[in-house]
Amino acid sequence: MKTLAWAGFIAGLVLNSTVGAAAPTESAATPSSRPLTVLLDRAETDYSLINRSAALQLRTQPFRKEPALEKGPVLRGSLALGSRRENTFSFLWLRKEARLHLDLNRNEDLTDDPEGVFRALGVAGSSQNFTNVRLPLTAASGRHAFKLDLMLYSPSASWAYAHVGIQSCWRGKAVWQGQDVELAVVESFVESGSADGPFLVLRPWERHASRIGLAEGTADAMILPKRLFWRDWACRVNRSFETNGTVARCRLDFVEEKPALGQIQVTGEMLNRIILEDASGYTAVLDGPVKEAKAPLGNYRVSEVWVKKDAAEAVQEAGRVLALTDKGPASLRAGGPLTNSVNITRRGKSLVLNYELVGIDGGPYRLQNVDRQNPPQVKILRQGKQVASGRFAYG
Repeated sequence: MKTLAWAGFIAGLVLNSTVGAAAPTESAATPSSRPLTVLLDRAETDYSLINRSAALQLRTQPFRKEPALEKGPVLRGSLALGSRRENTFSFLWLRKEARLHLDLNRNEDLTDDPEGVFRALGVAGSSQNFTNVRLPLTAASGRHAFKLDLMLYSPSASWAYAHVGIQSCWRGKAVWQGQDVELAVVESFVESGSADGPFLVLRPWERHASRIGLAEGTADAMILPKRLFWRDWACRVNRSFETNGTVARCRLDFVEEKPALGQIQVTGEMLNRIILEDASGYTAVLDGPVKEAKAPLGNYRVSEVWVKKDAAEAVQEAGRVLALTDKGPASLRAGGPLTNSVNITRRGKSLVLNYELVGIDGGPYRLQNVDRQNPPQVKILRQGKQVASGRFAYG
């Protein structure tokens, strides 16, 4: 976010933005009194669910066999999609022709992989986007087919890098506590920490045609938990994979458990979803509006608080702790009403104004739907007289 400066004043406003969600497949149903098994089909989207960077290592020496080359920039090297050796492919990028060759069979012959030839959108340039790139890749759960959106950059002949959008997931339908829901699992072949997933999507079935906004942040998804408490049902979550002929499916088994529960009294408005995480126990998902709730006993981190009013959404990615015991109900203040707030600090002869959207709990919330065509305005008054004004620019 760019700032505005006047004689003696510097003002800063921090806001973020988001998008929506996609489309599912198969359905399964079982009463909550028995283990729930859901089979998820492999599915593709026309947008990126999650985005990752990829390493390009360039080389000058030609490959053993290459297609006929026209005049123009030619880049050779290896494309590493994560740290696993089997996810690294030799490539030949013909920028003038906006064409990419991948050595899928790893024989250093760039002419015998018809499924490894892709054409970029738009004209040739130092940045080219290759869509519908389908590759077999190894993730933590095994080897699966991935659909990718691959953006290659080459600012100079000696430097290049890549950006990867993952457009594949596992999706299905289930009956959870008597209601139709969509379940989805999204995983990455790039793993640099726990925040890389896999992710579990839980949402009402009537929203299955909307985007899964993982790339921008969404209340619909969380890190795939080992134990889950949702809609007053506690279960252990087991993930496995099945193959029937050439059809692969992700199998989720939700095995019912009977933990001791504690009470939560919630104070706040516009609550859409609260995600509580106990590092040694359950992930508890509380869907709003909610005033009273239950969850297994434990020491929870209030991971995310989502508020929603009409099309506007905001999130607090908190770290406060909620201790849930059998001694009495725990109190949780979260959500709205939200208040526009400005914190003012001195920096030398200047005043720094930082914008915050503050919830009932006193913590900051981040807007998800920012209208960049209508940036915020600011006015500074002294004794009722305007001394400065301006419009913020995102960037």
